[in-house]
Amino acid sequence: LIAGFKHKTPTEGREWSTDLTYNRNRRQNRSGFLTSTLDADGGQVVGGAREQLSDGATDADHFTWQFDMADPRNERTKFDYGLRSNVRMEHSLLDVITGTDTSAAQADADLSRDYRITDVVNAAYFNWTHKLSAKWGVTAGLRAEQTWFEADVRGPLDGGSQTFTYRYPNGTDDLARALFPALYFSRKWEGSREFQINFSRKISRPNFFQVMPFIMFSDTRNIRLGNPALAPEFISLAEVNHLLPFKKNPRSNWLTSLFVRHTDNVITSFSYPLPENNDILVNSWINGDQSITYGWENTVKLELTKTAQLTLGGTVQHVEIGAGTLRKSGWMGNAKANFNMKLPKDWSFQINGEYEGKRPQPQGYAIPNGGIDVSASKDFGKHWSAQLTVNDVFYTRLWGTILDTPSLYQETERRREMRFVRVNLTWKFGEQDASGFRR
Repeated sequence: LIAGFKHKTPTEGREWSTDLTYNRNRRQNRSGFLTSTLDADGGQVVGGAREQLSDGATDADHFTWQFDMADPRNERTKFDYGLRSNVRMEHSLLDVITGTDTSAAQADADLSRDYRITDVVNAAYFNWTHKLSAKWGVTAGLRAEQTWFEADVRGPLDGGSQTFTYRYPNGTDDLARALFPALYFSRKWEGSREFQINFSRKISRPNFFQVMPFIMFSDTRNIRLGNPALAPEFISLAEVNHLLPFKKNPRSNWLTSLFVRHTDNVITSFSYPLPENNDILVNSWINGDQSITYGWENTVKLELTKTAQLTLGGTVQHVEIGAGTLRKSGWMGNAKANFNMKLPKDWSFQINGEYEGKRPQPQGYAIPNGGIDVSASKDFGKHWSAQLTVNDVFYTRLWGTILDTPSLYQETERRREMRFVRVNLTWKFGEQDASGFRR
């Protein structure tokens, strides 16, 4: 549900708008696991067959209110300011029943969870844009945020509960954690050529799966468990960007960037043996110390013909990351490619490929990963269209990690999904205005 209002004044460019968005969703899932233990001769071990049934559901309410004001003062100076409030409330319930070939199925208090979160972010921002000359400009901004996150983890069978919470700011000592300044200098030429120098501070919050305290099985010896005590990470970023169009083909361009990124309270994966059973490895996330990354990023867009475009991108960066006494560093690279071509009779063809190299982590590194997708689409008039997609054509997408510490070594590999062919049929009606979603 979206409601919006915009007011324009007699002064050119001066206007204000406000939007209210409400989303409610409910997710349900059911899964089953059957694990068998065999002896050296392949026979079934008595008591070694284990069955687990899980029923889960999540209810979520999400409110967002935003107010924006554009206030040009003259031909060279403009102010933008506004307010934003984001409230998210979720309730997730997981009931787990387990049993073996020697015991009756019963509710499992250790795996069942009743999880409730309240996530509130209130913010105010102010931006100042000024033309220093006909070619140079500057934009300075400041965003102040008030963050409150609370997670209540209850065991529905034993009645016990734990509460995890953080607030920014929490008094005057950590006031700086709630302030996010930004400064941008730009130099423009005729056409689309532009040079920028940027400095900014950002916040990145953990996602749903990183904080959800439910045990997720990839196998009985490796489980994934969210960390509800996980706090946001804070990023300081400096960039130098240059957008250069090609003289012979102005619609083709090259964007090159040099960057340095410092992340405090960095969110990183972390694995440890289960205290009750050292044969089981728990994969979770923690807030590490800090991460320092610097590198060079390039994107080249080529208009090969009026109907064919090719975009190539790649990044080379050095990563240094630490958590406690563990620290790793090294070089990594990634690359992307996109080829898009329009064909006669409203047909189009697209190829997408990406590759991400080995990435250092505090306990080892993530293995390289990449794949290629191919799709073709056809429009039937103004309202109907069809698309055929082949995902992971060469079956190369494989995620995994190698843990290598003085007390632990393990290699893991997994596939998020198998290669598949998908057909989509779309019927378009009405006129869509997505400006509220973009804001």
